[in-house]
Amino acid sequence: MDEAKRMLKGVARKYPQLDADELLKKAQAKSSYSQDPIKFNLSFGGLDAGRSFVKTALALISTTGVSVRECEHAIQFLKEKESESCFGYYYEKDLVLKRPDGVPIHIVHVNGDPESNLIRGYVEYFGVMRVVMCLSSSYAGNAFSATYSIDPTKGKELDLDVDLDLTSADIRKAYDYEKWDGNAVEKAMGAVIGPALEAQHKEERERVLEEAVRYAFANCGAKEGEVITEEQHNRLVGLLWEKLEPWVLNQLIGRHRRD
Repeated sequence: MDEAKRMLKGVARKYPQLDADELLKKAQAKSSYSQDPIKFNLSFGGLDAGRSFVKTALALISTTGVSVRECEHAIQFLKEKESESCFGYYYEKDLVLKRPDGVPIHIVHVNGDPESNLIRGYVEYFGVMRVVMCLSSSYAGNAFSATYSIDPTKGKELDLDVDLDLTSADIRKAYDYEKWDGNAVEKAMGAVIGPALEAQHKEERERVLEEAVRYAFANCGAKEGEVITEEQHNRLVGLLWEKLEPWVLNQLIGRHRRD
């Protein structure tokens, strides 16, 4: 109802002749379940996405005191349209140490290694999109490492680290999609989508039960503190089922489709 009130106030600003408060008095809250599956397309990457990954890694590097000008491959990729991409998708192994179960983490990691002359980057979104980068292959400064990670469902920063000790050859293979693994992508998606769906299912079940009990007791004819008669009990059961039926049928239909 709060959302309806905000919407009606917006409509009233456009159409002053409408009485938003009067319309709100007539509003009724109803819920229903879609009988059709929701379809969506999931696409990975492209150069624009790649440039976004690289900029994110450079932003973290800038917090370490190392100049982003040290990252010649990144600068070239961002500035020159025909330059070689400096990012690739990596699923050969999980690079995140002590990954939290069921959390669609966002994480950015960069490190500089003067022995290999590499500045490497890793960006991961929602626990699924995992990208490695070679930002420089001529680095000669001090070794450094930095990581930033967050649980986007809570807006809470996490204390995680990334084992990004890849060679330039390993990263180049990622550029050529040799480190892509469709099964690993599916597993990564299942690890975050499964718990999310379970939590949503539990939340919806509790909402429906609470609403059904409140509705049934409000309309069965019994008053608070009174002993419920057999007639009121029967009415109570019928009212409970009236509210529970859509949810129960939706669960049965969904299970039938999965089977």
